[in-house]
Amino acid sequence: MATSASCWRGCFNKIGMSLVYVMLCAALIFIGLIKGLFVGIAAAMVIFVGHISVTVILWPLHVYMTYNTIARTKKLGLVLKLLSLLLLPVPLFLWPVLVAVGSVLVGLGYGFGTPLVATFEAVGENRESKFYHAFVDGTVSTLTGSCTVVRDFTDLCVHSYCDYLDDFRSSEPKDGKPLDVKLLELPACLAVAVLGLIADTPLITLVAVVKSPFLLFKGWSRLLHDLLGRHGACLEAACVPFAGLALLLWPAVVVASVLLAIVSSPLLGLFGAVIVYQEDSLRCGLAYVVSIVAMFDEYTNDLLNLNEGSCLPRPRYRKDLSKPDPMPPGTYISPLSPDNAIFSPTAVPQMTSSRSLRQQLQEVKLVQIWEDTFRNINLRGKYLVEAGVLNTADLDGWLRGGKSPKWKIVACGLPAYCTLHTLLESAKSNSAGILLSDGTELTAANKPQERMLDWFFEPLLTLKEQLRFANLTEVEEHYLEKLVLTEGDPVRMLDWENGGVEPVNDIRRGELQALSRRLQGIATAISRLPTYRRHYKRFIKGLLLYALDRINTDSSSSATEESLRFDPTPESSVPGSPENIPVENNIV
Repeated sequence: MATSASCWRGCFNKIGMSLVYVMLCAALIFIGLIKGLFVGIAAAMVIFVGHISVTVILWPLHVYMTYNTIARTKKLGLVLKLLSLLLLPVPLFLWPVLVAVGSVLVGLGYGFGTPLVATFEAVGENRESKFYHAFVDGTVSTLTGSCTVVRDFTDLCVHSYCDYLDDFRSSEPKDGKPLDVKLLELPACLAVAVLGLIADTPLITLVAVVKSPFLLFKGWSRLLHDLLGRHGACLEAACVPFAGLALLLWPAVVVASVLLAIVSSPLLGLFGAVIVYQEDSLRCGLAYVVSIVAMFDEYTNDLLNLNEGSCLPRPRYRKDLSKPDPMPPGTYISPLSPDNAIFSPTAVPQMTSSRSLRQQLQEVKLVQIWEDTFRNINLRGKYLVEAGVLNTADLDGWLRGGKSPKWKIVACGLPAYCTLHTLLESAKSNSAGILLSDGTELTAANKPQERMLDWFFEPLLTLKEQLRFANLTEVEEHYLEKLVLTEGDPVRMLDWENGGVEPVNDIRRGELQALSRRLQGIATAISRLPTYRRHYKRFIKGLLLYALDRINTDSSSSATEESLRFDPTPESSVPGSPENIPVENNIV
């Protein structure tokens, strides 16, 4: 009898705790939504007005630079240049419209989502004054964060896009042959592009809409399973409130996925023109228009763990089966490779759901990599300032927005120099991945599941292996440091006496120059990423203050030595006396 009573008492306690938990979550959601209602609209307005202002102000410059780049580049042939110049008004006029729509969506999502998440974080473990922070957290930080979003967007429009156009305009075509379209192929390419746009856009949209209920209910099922069984994201008690929030926001994720499929469907349809050009066959282009819908259906089936394959027809559209598909599951195009080669999952190690829980818990966070990168820049930048390689003119010139080649030692040379040392240390330690400064080893098993990181992880691993097999001597390492930091500037290389000497062997010298160019290319690509310039600018300001402080310290110490060495100056030579007034200011 007592056992039965204790069982009932335990059941009632669990039910009571569940009700308290549900009421607490409901109260937090209500508080978060109220904060989002007041703060979210203001944050959305800041993002919308900021993005539109930047876009409208820079739009004439972007139009001029884009047309100038297409007209002057050597990577495109005559026919493709003319075709691009004729079709450029379409994306250029759509750009402000897309920015306006995207700004509204991003502003509302950021403005409402950030206060809501901050409300749940305020009642987490080891937090003091939870009641106060539940109402305050996520208000001012959301408004300042919206200004930061506008700043990062400005950096992308002002620096990243312009740098990309400069590189595209000045770079040479691969194998010396510009990319071009034959006049006889042009009608077939246009016909397949129009057909793909008309046929594939509604069909891919239909597939996405039909699969959206599966995504909704399977997502809810997985979240509920993790929440009730304390698996996955709900392993820690502090993550349980966020799992409840994810349950509520999952329909918004499904809607965003469908919208993303709708937006990308015209691009997949237009790719049929590329197939016609690559295969020199109208039949292959038409086969692609039919096949891409089946490929998208198969991709969604794999994503949702449904039946493998697709019931839709998938005709072969490649004459050579070794050529990659435009959208096989898990593939991506790396912006670092010279020909934008498509890498498959076998070429680039990717994390899958088969990883153990221990591996997931040991995953290196992207913010940890980001912090390690800038910590390296700060430490090695101070070393270069102390060595006299970096001076205040370099740092101040780059901070003032100078794009002169002499400021490239700060814009590209310093990050590439830090990356070189990271790779050299990883190669010398026989690391399977990349060794961070705190001793953490970044490998394919524990790297973050970020597509952006995949663009750089594989090229950096390749460079590390090349450095390992190169067996560089200490003199060659120092010479490579000079090449990477100064970008081959002979004057700066002579000024820096670090023990590096140019190899006598032409082949060895060419290998080092090739490694230097690849490191500088990776550093340039990283510098175009969102938020990078803002963080990098902050560290360069710190280096400038450090350099100025060293100058003041040296001058004060030298002045002290002079005062000890010589007699005090006479009274007539005090700073205010006529003898010390500059001649140009002593005007009668």
